[in-house]
Formats: sequence, structure tokens, C-alpha cells
Amino acid sequence: MPKTFNLNDLNLPYGTHKIKIRAKAAGYADSDFSNEIEFAVQPKLGMTDSALRVSVLRDNVTSIEVHKNDEANTLVTTVPYEAASGDPFDIPLEDVQTEEGDLLYIVCKGDGVNDNKSNLVDPNAVGKDFATDSDEVVEAENLRIADYFEKYGELPFSNYKIGDRRSVQLTSGEDGEFVIIGMCHDTLVKAYDNGATKAGLTLQFYDCLKTTKRWHSTTSGTANSYINSEMKKTTLPTILSQLPSKWRTMARAVRKKVAKNGNTTDLDEITDVMWLPSHVEVFGTTKYSISSNYSKEGEGEQYAYFKNAPVPDHFEAMEGVKGTFVGSNNGKYKTRFGVNRSTSTNVYYNYNLDKGLGTEATSATSWWLRSPNSGYSSSACCVSSTGNVSSYSVTSSRGVAPCFCI
Repeated sequence: MPKTFNLNDLNLPYGTHKIKIRAKAAGYADSDFSNEIEFAVQPKLGMTDSALRVSVLRDNVTSIEVHKNDEANTLVTTVPYEAASGDPFDIPLEDVQTEEGDLLYIVCKGDGVNDNKSNLVDPNAVGKDFATDSDEVVEAENLRIADYFEKYGELPFSNYKIGDRRSVQLTSGEDGEFVIIGMCHDTLVKAYDNGATKAGLTLQFYDCLKTTKRWHSTTSGTANSYINSEMKKTTLPTILSQLPSKWRTMARAVRKKVAKNGNTTDLDEITDVMWLPSHVEVFGTTKYSISSNYSKEGEGEQYAYFKNAPVPDHFEAMEGVKGTFVGSNNGKYKTRFGVNRSTSTNVYYNYNLDKGLGTEATSATSWWLRSPNSGYSSSACCVSSTGNVSSYSVTSSRGVAPCFCI
């Protein structure tokens, strides 16, 4: 069983350290040293709605300098460090005078404190709300998130969070709701003008559209080829055309992968503006249960929204996968629709997968995934109305909850 260590618990001074380990056990000779890794220790700068939050602090830090990330590294303010040793420390935003576009970092000072510099944050990111911001503000925040990730390899502070929702009305007159399922997850076909190659936000319809649709028009031949399906060629482009005009303009093509069909491990790479998620992108696994596969490897990685799903009380999380949990005989949990759902032994479930037909639905429905059903030629994977992965004939009608990036 692998053993995990939090290197921050070593309380090393700021700087880059070379680390290697060896095992010790009573009655045994010490093991050889492991390979060597480098570990950088720097203060960490985060944010709350009202403060800069500093962490990874060291005992000898006595003050904290806040700087602008401009050519002059302008000093904005210096504050004494007054928290207990090692505790996070908040600097009120009202004490930090900045302008739109400023990025900040901090430097910790004190006798014997090594050179250090934190990551960057944008103090103007507070006060935004995905649910109510104008389309133009959503577009700007999306680009800011993508730009920061491209430059610094991590997500910036943002009031936009995984799981945030926004109501819209389609041009068909149907009401819909988008939910943020990923940030900087999907790779763009064409980079933004700022050079960022990862889409800032990945959105999915929180519930399915009101009308169920078939995955494909026939079960003849290799009917579960997603790239040739009616779903990809006709249904999803129609839904895309019904987005409000600004959202159609913002939507961006990304690269996805899908098994060519259920009888091969070969993958198609597709470039779509709107698509269905794969089995693994929602469950974090290609399996239906501990012992049964339902889809092929390589169709993407689990989105954060499903990773962040709560594991209900009295259930165990799936080993090695976040958010997804293992059912048990007679085990029950309450769904988002208030239903006490029974589970099956060793079958995998995810709380955030329940969707209804339309925004006013009061019960869960089954909804299509893009993954062909492994080992079959005329069925495709879907999320069942009972919360686990299932499969149906491609000509059957199921719910549709597509994804897109902006």
C-alpha cells in the first residue's frame, strides 16, 4: 500500500530542497535511499471575499510585504505578522489599495528568513456571481481564469466555483440551467486571443432538456459509433443553435476522445463545441461495479463537479476515485429530489449525477453519455434513473444533458 507524506509538515525553510527517503523497521536493515526529488517551499497566497489569506508561514516571519506584480514590483503595504506560528493570516482587502488589472504577491520578512515569493492573486476577483453577472462579465472572468492558469499552472481565486449554476432561456422558449463542472479542464482547438489553451469554464445542463432523444437512428452495423451518431450529428448541433446568441458566440470547440465503437479499444479524437460527457468523465471509472467494465479506457478524466460530489453517510468512497461511492445491499441515501434510493452491492454511484427532464422535474431520469457500451455494437452508456451507469439500445429515447466550454 503506497504511503503518502505531506512535505509541508516538515516545516522546512523557504527555498528549494532536495529530498530522498529510506525505510526503517525494527529487526530489518535500513533500505537503500530512494530517488531524489526537489521540493519548493514558498508562502501561499489565497483569498476570501474580504481578505488576502497567507499560509505556509514560518516561525521567524515577523512581517509580510504585499507587492504588485509590475515591472517595479511596487510595494503596496507591509503588515506585521501577528498570528500564532504557522496559522493562516488574513490581510483585509480594504487595507490593500489596488487598481483593476493588478496582480499581487507577498514576501515574508524576518531574521533568518530565506528569499521567498508567493504565487499571484487578483484582488479584483471578489464580488462576482456566476448566477447573476452579465454575459460580458462571465466572458471576462472566464478569460481571466484561463489566462492565469496558462501562466501559473494553477487556478486563481474566483468567486465562480465548481457547482455554481446560472439560469438561461433557450431560443426555443425552454428554460435551462448551466452548472460549472470544470475549470481549465478541456483543451481548446484554438487558443484564446490571450494565448491560453485550456477553456476557462466547462458547463453542463444541470437538468436534461424536457424532450428525450435517441442516441442513434438504427441498430444496424456498428450503431454505437459516436462520431457517426444522430446524437452528435443532429441533436447536439440543434441544441447548440438554441443557446442565447451571446452564449453561442462564447462557446468554443474543444478536443475530446471516444471509443470508435463498443468492440474496439481504438479511440476517435473529436473536436466539438457541444458534446455528451463520457462514462469516466462523470464516474471517474470505466466500471459499473467492482468487477464489471462498461466502457473503454482513454475517454477523458473525471470533471471536478463529480469529484466534489458528497459521499452519503454510511457509504464508502470508491478506492482511488473521488466523489463516486460503492453501493451496499439495503443501503439507502436521499437524492437531490428527496427520494430515499436503494443501492446494489458493489455497484458505483455518484450523488451529483441525478438529473430530471426539465428544470421543474421532481424525479431523476436516465440520460445519455457518449461512451459506447463496451463489448456491444448497438448500445451506449447512460446514467440510469437509479444513479449508476447503465446501457440502452441506441434507438431508445433518454435524457440529454450536453456540455460545452466558453
